[in-house]
Amino acid sequence: MFEKPLHLLMSHNSFRKIHRYSAVVLTVFIFLHLTNHLFALSGPEMHIAIMEKLRLVYRNIVVETLLITCVALQIISGIYFLRQKGFKREQIFDKLQVYSGLYLAFFLFAHVGAVLAGRTFFQLDTNFYFGAYPLANFPFMLIFIPYYALSILAIFTHIACFSRWMLIAKLGQKAVNRLAWSIIGGGFVVTFLILLTFNGAFYKIEFPEVYDYLGQ
Repeated sequence: MFEKPLHLLMSHNSFRKIHRYSAVVLTVFIFLHLTNHLFALSGPEMHIAIMEKLRLVYRNIVVETLLITCVALQIISGIYFLRQKGFKREQIFDKLQVYSGLYLAFFLFAHVGAVLAGRTFFQLDTNFYFGAYPLANFPFMLIFIPYYALSILAIFTHIACFSRWMLIAKLGQKAVNRLAWSIIGGGFVVTFLILLTFNGAFYKIEFPEVYDYLGQ
């Protein structure tokens, strides 16, 4: 009589663990990735130099396979939770967690696909110039500025909502709400700095001709 509910409970707990552990791996990578982007404030050369050092780790075949696997697991487990709970939420942070997670699933799928296509099909080094070109050139920026802005904000929002859920029993609702809004506020600052940098607001970006891939 209890076999089906127990099976469903085990399945739900398994998806929760998969989602959490894969999120930890991706959060470490994303933190390093966004930090790398912030180094672009000092110029493309600094960004590329830091990226080359980081690539020694995350372009290792084992690490890269792990990261791609974690992306797939995040998307699959995220869709599972969405189907289980649906879109209806009463609390603002519950709604933010759902919608930020939904956008992250879309972005991770699209972004990983774009990077792999750039490396294999276009034979491009997917460095600073690869990411900056559509952000600094009209009309592509009309699509890519909100596309990337929402991705960074979704990352910080999702982390904020998860942190709130994890700490609410220890810190209380008011404290975790302040923490969550502070994390989201930090996301706006990081988004603003990265997009202005990649848009060429702080210095003129001289693109190598090979990166005119979108205009071809």
